[in-house]
Amino acid sequence: MPELPEVETVCRDLRQAIVGRRIAHTRIFRDRILVSVSRRGMAPALHGREILGVTRRGKAILIELSGGRTLIVHLRMTGQLCATRERRRPEHTRAVWEFEDGGELRFVDVRCLGTLELIRTADLAQAITLRNIGPDVLAFGGRLQSALSGLLRRRSALKSFLLNQKHLAGIGNIYASEIMYRARLHPDTVCCELTAQQVRRLGSAIQRVLREAIRYRGTTISDYRAGNGKPGNYQSRLRGRGCPGVIVRMVHNNRSTYVCPVCQPERSTER
Repeated sequence: MPELPEVETVCRDLRQAIVGRRIAHTRIFRDRILVSVSRRGMAPALHGREILGVTRRGKAILIELSGGRTLIVHLRMTGQLCATRERRRPEHTRAVWEFEDGGELRFVDVRCLGTLELIRTADLAQAITLRNIGPDVLAFGGRLQSALSGLLRRRSALKSFLLNQKHLAGIGNIYASEIMYRARLHPDTVCCELTAQQVRRLGSAIQRVLREAIRYRGTTISDYRAGNGKPGNYQSRLRGRGCPGVIVRMVHNNRSTYVCPVCQPERSTER
């Protein structure tokens, strides 16, 4: 958390708020957030650069700058990236980019797990932050069904597959649970045992859940805020609204998973 819908919402907000603006000053307040660059190296490298675009790769935010540089921001668990003209900075502000025309872009992170990496745009494929990141799950579009058929030829549990960013980038714990509920699939289902019908349901659920979450500007359970500083609205639509079953909590690799025993039976009779 934040996952693909939250990061996409942040990107869309920032695209409207900061593209075309020029950086006057960069202030880094915690060195541990920097990847392959020092505080002394980042500040002068960003001075005077214009922001050309804001895009996303899985859960990573890519801020393209003039002069052939890209700033990669990964929010991890509690990171927030907001454009603002407010003067008072939150307690856990880790980095600030001040603009020539006033206002600033702030990176706030309570747990300080998020990262910043500055790299030449031409070398983006070698970025440390993007290592082991597979294709963005929404980039497949109508080809997702066929892609899943190829990727699911393994004996891993479905929940583990959905969280593995090497296969499909962007899905995290919250949306994995929601996707499996919508697809009526148990988290322990072995991938290679899925029927063609179940694979179709899974692909449809992935697309539907993620696009719906983007439309509602993401899920705010604790820390997530969009690029304008406001919380998301998708949390009220999670976990089996109208379902007759009682949602139970399971643990997979120390991560919580919420399952409906009625809608997601452990042993499916489908063929």
